[in-house]
Amino acid sequence: MCIRDRDTGSPVMGQFDQEVSLEETWAAMEGLIDEGLVRHIGVSNFGQGILSELLGFANIVPYCNQVETHPFLVQPGLVDFCREQGIKVVAYHPIGKPSKREPDNNCLEHPVVRALASKHKSTPAQVVLKWQLQRGVTVIPKSCTESRIQENIQLSGFCLDSEEMTEMSLLDRNQHFCKPGFPWTDELWERVVG
Repeated sequence: MCIRDRDTGSPVMGQFDQEVSLEETWAAMEGLIDEGLVRHIGVSNFGQGILSELLGFANIVPYCNQVETHPFLVQPGLVDFCREQGIKVVAYHPIGKPSKREPDNNCLEHPVVRALASKHKSTPAQVVLKWQLQRGVTVIPKSCTESRIQENIQLSGFCLDSEEMTEMSLLDRNQHFCKPGFPWTDELWERVVG
C-alpha cells in the first residue's frame, strides 16, 4: 500500500508500506465493492505467480490485470492464464514505445508490421492495435496528437487472419520497455511480474 503524507493525505512517492500484506490490501479493496463505492477492482503488473497467490484467498476475482504487452512482449502464458480465470487483460503501451532514436526497438518499424499495414491499407499502429484486440486484449494507446487518436479508433476496416496473427506473435522478444525504478528492487519486480 502507498504511504500517505499525514498532513495532506497525498501519496509519498517511492514509499510503500511493506507491513500490509497482499491479502489485507485485497480484502480492503473488496470492501470498497461491498460498500458500493466501486464496481470493479483490478491489479496492475501482476504475473501468473502473484495472481495465483491472490486467487487463493480472494473472494472477488480481479476484474482486470493491466500489464505491458506489445509485439515485442507478447506474454502469451499470462494472457491465457488471465483469460482462463476470467480476468481481462488491459495493455498499456500496446504498440510498444515507438522511438525514432531506437528504430530496432520500435514495433511500428518492424518489417512484418509494415508489410501487414501496407497489405491492409492501414497504419502500423492500427495493425498492432488490431492484433491486440483480436487476441482478446483491451488496449490503452497513448497519443497527444488528434490525428493519431482518431486513427487509433478506426480499426473496423480489416481483420488479421490466423497466419498474420501468428506472424505478429512471433515478434516476441520478451522485451520490457517499462520497468519501474526505485523503490522497486529486482527481487520485488520478479515476484510481481514473475
